[in-house]
Amino acid sequence: MSISAEVVVVGAGSIGCATAYALARQGAKVIVLDREAPGAGASFHATGLLPPWQASTDPALNALYDASLRLSRELFPRLQEETGIPLLYQVGEGLRVALRDDQVPLGRELAAAPGLAGAGLAYLDAGEARRLEPRLSPDILGGLWCDGFLQVDSYRYTLALAQAAEGLGVQFQTAYVTGLERQGRRLRGLQTPTGVIPCDRAVLALGAWSAGAGAWLGMPVPVRPVKGQNMRLRWEGAPLPYLMGQIGWGHLIQRGDGYLSAGSTEEEGMGLDASTTAEARDRLMKHALAVMPCLETAQVVQQFAGPRPVSQDGLPIMGPATTLEGVFLNTGHGYSGIFLAAASGRHVADLVMEGRSSIAAPDPFLPARFLPDT
Repeated sequence: MSISAEVVVVGAGSIGCATAYALARQGAKVIVLDREAPGAGASFHATGLLPPWQASTDPALNALYDASLRLSRELFPRLQEETGIPLLYQVGEGLRVALRDDQVPLGRELAAAPGLAGAGLAYLDAGEARRLEPRLSPDILGGLWCDGFLQVDSYRYTLALAQAAEGLGVQFQTAYVTGLERQGRRLRGLQTPTGVIPCDRAVLALGAWSAGAGAWLGMPVPVRPVKGQNMRLRWEGAPLPYLMGQIGWGHLIQRGDGYLSAGSTEEEGMGLDASTTAEARDRLMKHALAVMPCLETAQVVQQFAGPRPVSQDGLPIMGPATTLEGVFLNTGHGYSGIFLAAASGRHVADLVMEGRSSIAAPDPFLPARFLPDT
């Protein structure tokens, strides 16, 4: 197979495309390989939420969220200008409500911490929340308000990353990678059903399929698929002025194309199943009506399902593989792939090109953390 590149990225989801784009901006000659078109996996139907509160108890992950929110604020308009693809992104206020007693202290805790990227946060009592949005359920107990909440169409975002990368010389090829070609402890190529693609540096951004790379590398890549379902609704009422949902779970937002997005489920043990279910549809509709009963007239237009890549410890897996020189991983972002794409792509590109990152301290995210103690 007569393909050559300085770096090969395997996987054309949001993480892979963001990595390729960042590598190309640093001057690398890049090829992206995927068995499907860019954005065909989870990036096709992800909600694309970038909320500005500290959603993790891990400070390293919160710092990565903060960096990605700041980078995304710059990246979204730049990609639109570079590609002409409307990303349907919006920057607005969020209002997450408490419907259960346990959501009240969580909302207060989130509001008490500094907002990401300088965003403002406040916890409102039930009356204050309903004054902001009178259509909220009378059963709400309070709400978490914020500004600086971003949302983007995940598929358009991924396509724009791919197209902008192509504008910088990145090549996208349809290929199914089946293994790694090695010479001693050094990468020498990628195995495919039609031959070996020579390369000495590769980034594996395989998303929910990442665990299989462990056999190639001879080291654990503990990423499991967690199925998520969401849906889009058509509703004739006045647009929702806030990016909404419950505190700690779910969303209910007015997209840039006018549809409402409601989601998302988190279903363990479903493997790579991408089928939609009536049970998930009913649960999501129940959630939407619990927040805003007036949505009883809304109609389901589309329902989506697919696996998300969740790592064993909940942190992304980013950095060099310890067992094979020249291989880097960028995976395990769970439900935050769109949120973390900008920072993760730049972070791994920095490690590939410079051996150090301008985005985050590498240690908390290194693949080596899963190796057995010796």
